[in-house]
Amino acid sequence: MARLWLRRLAAAAVLVIALGCSGESEKPVSSSEGEQPLQTFEQLLLRETEGGRLRWVLRADSAQHFGERDETLLTGVHVDFYNATGDTLRSWLTAEEGQVDRETRNLVAQGSVLIETREGQTLETEQLRWDNERGKVVSNHYVRLTDGDTVIEGVGIESDPGLKAYTIHSHVNGEFHDGGEGLDELEP
Repeated sequence: MARLWLRRLAAAAVLVIALGCSGESEKPVSSSEGEQPLQTFEQLLLRETEGGRLRWVLRADSAQHFGERDETLLTGVHVDFYNATGDTLRSWLTAEEGQVDRETRNLVAQGSVLIETREGQTLETEQLRWDNERGKVVSNHYVRLTDGDTVIEGVGIESDPGLKAYTIHSHVNGEFHDGGEGLDELEP
């Protein structure tokens, strides 16, 4: 599995070189003071497939890999999530920063995290983790889920990236609109 990830990282490096690297790089998300990255990439692009089907595509304005800690820090994060057949974009995530685990390919996104679906639902939070093996987005932070006029807020969420099947863990509060005729409030 480590070899597969190294091959993907090498392919990404070739892609970055082919696309051209910028001379300037942004400040790392969170590095130890004075520690220098082992590798720096601009306009990083990673793809995850399973059985020949596209699962997700991650883009980052910049990435810095720190060998001692074996972590890769990202800035300007954008992830496209695809349906089970890999032929239709179902949602996308944007965040100011992120961190990728190269073994598990899990992502921690932070800073104005937003997931939007093709149907118009949105999920907003300050930090969210993509659990690659389970295919779930997870957060222990405040979340705001919007679908048209319906807004649900709470602390903690687990959901598929298409926001179809989700659980909000605690402090749930919501406003539900039914065709503009009524408003129900939900408090746990």
